[in-house]
Amino acid sequence: KRVWRTAGGGNMKVISKHKEFISIDYTHNEPFIFSIQGKLVTCQKLLRLVPGRRLVFSGQWMRHNVVIKIFLTDGKGRSVTRESQGFALLKEHGFLAPELLYAGAADVDQVNVVITEALDVTDDISSFSEQRANKLLEAIQKKIIKLHAHNIVQEDLHLDNFLVVDKAIYLIDTAQIKKETDKTAQLNNLALFYAQFPLDRDELIDAMFTDYCQKRHWSQNKVLDDQLNAMIEARRAVRIESYMKKTFRRSTEFAVLSRYNLKGVYRRCLASESMRSLMRKPERFMRHNPTEILKKGNTCSVFKVQVDHEWVVVKRFNLKGVLHYMLHC
Repeated sequence: KRVWRTAGGGNMKVISKHKEFISIDYTHNEPFIFSIQGKLVTCQKLLRLVPGRRLVFSGQWMRHNVVIKIFLTDGKGRSVTRESQGFALLKEHGFLAPELLYAGAADVDQVNVVITEALDVTDDISSFSEQRANKLLEAIQKKIIKLHAHNIVQEDLHLDNFLVVDKAIYLIDTAQIKKETDKTAQLNNLALFYAQFPLDRDELIDAMFTDYCQKRHWSQNKVLDDQLNAMIEARRAVRIESYMKKTFRRSTEFAVLSRYNLKGVYRRCLASESMRSLMRKPERFMRHNPTEILKKGNTCSVFKVQVDHEWVVVKRFNLKGVLHYMLHC
């Protein structure tokens, strides 16, 4: 095992082979370093992982706090090129984006890297009041209007790709920034944005679309409204289908327990030995941990169980035979 002695006297693992990057999985929690043009990059916290293909870490490079995208199947550098072109397009038209510090090959065969400055995000929409959240959605739409006016789309257009820093909105994931002159494609891109609104905010869409049409100098009519609504429904259907598939495989968001007689999925942020114990043997876990019976019926029983100082609800079906099992599994 190769290690590097840090300035503080500690040791840090050195990665210098492609297969070592490939072996990193969702349980990875050990900082490591690798080099780019002889300069050391420190990877500290795993932010995102597409197994065997792409890693995203927070870390440090040349005294900068950075975000490091590591591409493992990009032998011809296409991913790096797309990221660079997206940054250039945003910069050309005056859009805010994290500074691109490096895009190119690492000192490891078959590994390409994009390094950007780490932004100090000051606002998170999930913590907003309804009024503040609505204001942010309107501010993001202003960015989308400006993008479309310059014939630019963010193809992976979702809220996480807009970061608020001191009331300014930055765009990230620049590999998805593309030129697009077709108005129908731009409308479909807007529909993707609206499709992510919670259903209780659908009432915002009519007024926001009217504002979009006015700013774009489009003539709004029933045909255009119906076209947008159909696109929103289609986008929502695709997102739901994609999300349901995602919930049954290992991902940044979900952890999966899979054995011959068990299939379990839980959010990775809840991962702990206690949660795994509950998933593997719920009856045994409930016997040995604080548990309250909320409902005890013939068909099912519902329990309130303490896991790592948090309370969760467990619904257990009282199986009465093979057919009953098949209907509820």
